[in-house]
Amino acid sequence: MLLEVADLSARAGSRLILRSVNCDLRAGEILGLSGASGSGKTIFARALLGIAATGIELEGRVLVAGTDMLLADPEEIRRLRGATIGLVGQEPLAALDPLERVERQFELAFKAHGHSDAVERRKRAESALAFFGLNADRVMKSFPHELSGGQLSRVAIALGAVLDPRILVLDEPTAALDGLSSKKIEDIARRRAQAKKSTIVISHDQILLARLATRRIHLKEGELVAPTRGPSILAPRPRRILTPVGDPIQSLEAYQLFKLYRSHRRWPFERPTSIQAIAGVDLAVLEAQRIGILGESGSGKSTLARILAGLLARSGGGVRLGSLELPNVPRQVPRSARKDLQIIFQDSTSALNPNRTIQEAVAEPLIVHALAAQPQKRVEELLEAVGLDASFLKRYPRELSTGQRQRVAIARALALEPKVLIADEPFACLDSDIADEITRLLERVLDQNRTALVLVSHDVVRTRNLTDRILILHEGRVIESLPSSQLETAQHPQSRALLGLTQAEARGDSGKDRQRRDG
Repeated sequence: MLLEVADLSARAGSRLILRSVNCDLRAGEILGLSGASGSGKTIFARALLGIAATGIELEGRVLVAGTDMLLADPEEIRRLRGATIGLVGQEPLAALDPLERVERQFELAFKAHGHSDAVERRKRAESALAFFGLNADRVMKSFPHELSGGQLSRVAIALGAVLDPRILVLDEPTAALDGLSSKKIEDIARRRAQAKKSTIVISHDQILLARLATRRIHLKEGELVAPTRGPSILAPRPRRILTPVGDPIQSLEAYQLFKLYRSHRRWPFERPTSIQAIAGVDLAVLEAQRIGILGESGSGKSTLARILAGLLARSGGGVRLGSLELPNVPRQVPRSARKDLQIIFQDSTSALNPNRTIQEAVAEPLIVHALAAQPQKRVEELLEAVGLDASFLKRYPRELSTGQRQRVAIARALALEPKVLIADEPFACLDSDIADEITRLLERVLDQNRTALVLVSHDVVRTRNLTDRILILHEGRVIESLPSSQLETAQHPQSRALLGLTQAEARGDSGKDRQRRDG
């Protein structure tokens, strides 16, 4: 038995998070673990490596290759981590060292486990990155902040898998990935199974687990229960009809947007290179209109979202909010524009101040803009709207699950009732039921306030249901723009590959069924 978990419990003070969890793992298995946001999935994953967050106490036994990870000495645990059992967390930005280039982080991982051949180390690292469709030479020279969320996820997975541990724990590995990249995760798990190596896939995507896992378990309020049936996928809704009030009002316009990144020179005479993240993008959003932006990981979606929000300087082009031309220097954007233009970030961990309570985080924009006579009451209403009760008010972000933090971020963005809401992967870390609730919440708020929406996502089903028009990005360019209801008419080969694969996965079709349809 590669892994045995016996009576594993986790508590934070008097609150029990995991309750006597028992499970095991055999060689060559793909174990699927599902559970709602806040059910303890990530705490369980970290406990398998003997890791407990500050304030969390672990009890029970976790035997990895015969060694109890909760009792072993630090040197023994260090030896096992990475080589025998590896973890890829769901927050790659937190997992990677922001001060080291990607190539250095691969080097450190190899050296920690006795891999001394520099040429072989480099070859394996480049191969792991290339497997995920990344430009290995460019990515190896990059710092984490120079990569998109999807690219960071692929780097983190490549870094965790490159040592080929006997047990690989993947915590929400597809949350920030498009369908094409998600398929690579499945390929890795199946290849490992053929080599008699085991993988634990933790996900709220039960369709993925049903297709991939050889055995499944489900966490509910810290206890293992029988796996639930697949999630409800939102059925296509009747198309909305925009009812103009007077003449159509253009809420947000972007014209001929360009964004170039210059790589850092490591040597005085090294020639710097430029990376074109956004190339000639035009976008117009009317009042109450909902625009979706789809694209594979690294296509420029998050870069475009940050430029539209006035948080990232552009290399060319312009952005207008109503009649206001937004300055190209983020700190010069007027406060009134900040109020009318809000963004939900993809990474909720870095979006929330770790030293402020949830109440303080959500109340801050209300206080800054003097919008509520009783901020606490309004904060409670906002949290309730996203499914969080008053017990969360005094908690800190580190005490919440990723899904709960994402709901807090959504509540804070909605607090100011903006004219334009930019949502960058708002459903990425939410289980299906919560994502459905958030979708309905967004629809209600957007309709009530006639708020325009720019939704950046790789979730084709929800993007199609929530938006009126969809743009598809590829290598920083808009390659397709069409009504959401006519998504199947996309003509560009890259669009068809992206949409065809993702939609088929959403229906749970097998590759063989897909080939039969296409043939």
